[in-house]
Amino acid sequence: MTDELTYSIDEACKALKVSKPTLYEEINAGRLRSYLVGRRRLISAKAAREWIAARERETAALDR
Repeated sequence: MTDELTYSIDEACKALKVSKPTLYEEINAGRLRSYLVGRRRLISAKAAREWIAARERETAALDR
């Protein structure tokens, strides 16, 4: 991930290495926070890092 403050949907997909349907699924499920600016949906770098950390915690719990 870069030093960007926010990511567009396409940028977030690239940074998080997930498909657009997966990204929207995570947003709709409330697991990845996003916000609207006009008609554009954006994801903060902080929200992206929190999402990664949560996925890591889930994976660690499954590995036990």
